[in-house]
Amino acid sequence: TLRELEYQCRRNLDFMFLTKELCPSSKAFERLEKSYLKASIEDIFYDISAHIGNLMGARTDIQYIDGTKIEAYANKYSFVYRNRIITNRASMCLKITDSVRNLNRRYGYSYPEAELYCAQEIGYITQYLLEQILSTETELVYGKGHRKAQIQRDYETFLGYYARLVEYEYWLDVIGDNRKSCTKTDHDATMSALKIDYYNNSGIKTPAYNVQIGVSDGVIMNAGVFRNPGDTTTFTDFMDRHYAHYGEYPLYPMADAGYGGLRNYLFCLMKGMNPVMKYNMYAKKNERKYKKNIYNPANWEIDENG
Repeated sequence: TLRELEYQCRRNLDFMFLTKELCPSSKAFERLEKSYLKASIEDIFYDISAHIGNLMGARTDIQYIDGTKIEAYANKYSFVYRNRIITNRASMCLKITDSVRNLNRRYGYSYPEAELYCAQEIGYITQYLLEQILSTETELVYGKGHRKAQIQRDYETFLGYYARLVEYEYWLDVIGDNRKSCTKTDHDATMSALKIDYYNNSGIKTPAYNVQIGVSDGVIMNAGVFRNPGDTTTFTDFMDRHYAHYGEYPLYPMADAGYGGLRNYLFCLMKGMNPVMKYNMYAKKNERKYKKNIYNPANWEIDENG
C-alpha cells in the first residue's frame, strides 16, 4: 500500500538510498500514481529499458536470451493433463457408440455412430430422451426398492456422458494446443520439471511459469511470462513481444541449444534475424565417440544405390 511505501522510505535503508533520504509521504506517492503512472506497468518497463539503453549506449541489435521456471502459487496435486483427457475421452466414446447402437435398436432411432463425439450432439440425445420421458409421463424413481424404467436408465447414462464431455472440452480449451497440462487452481500455470523442490527432490512435476528475459549490454530490454513450458516454443512469442514495443527485431538473438529448432530458424530468417542459436546436437555431433559409432545413421555413407 501507499502507507507501507511511506514507512519503508523512513525505515528501510534500501528505500532511503533510492529516495536520497527525502522520505516522501503517502500523498506524494498517490499524486505520482494518479498523475504520471497512467500507462500499464508493461509499457513503463519498456520505456525505462529503452531510456537506460540509450544512456548506456547499449547495442540493442545483440540480445542474450535465457529463461527459467518460476513456481506458481497453485496446488501441485490439482493437475490436469491433456493426454490423459484425450485417452479417457477415447475410451468413453467407445462406450457411447455401444449405447447409441443399443438406443437405435431399442427405440428405432437413427442416431449416427462415430469415433469421436462432442458434448453438443450427446446433449441433443439427452434432451430428446428427457422430452420422451415427459411426453409419456414416465415416473422417475430413485433409491432402493424402486425399479427404474429403461428410458430413465438411458437418459441418466447419456446425461453422464454429456457432463463428462463438457468437462473434457472445457479443460482442453483451457490447456490449448501449445502445452500439455495446467492446474485447476491456476489455469495459466503449467506442470513443469523444476530443478529442485521444497524437499530437495528433482525431476518432479510442479506448476510453474516460464519467465524469459533478453539482455543487451547488461540492460534488460525484453521480458515476459509465458505458459509454454519449453524454451523452443516460447522463442517466437518472445521475439514478437520485442517487436511490438520497439518496432524491430534484434539482429543477433543469442541463446542456448534449448531455443534451437527448424521452426525458430525459419522464423529468424523471415524476420531478418541471424539464426545464431545452437541446436541440440551441436556439441555432440563433434564428439569422437559419436563420429565413430557405426550404428549411428548419421555416419552412414550414401552409395550410388542410395
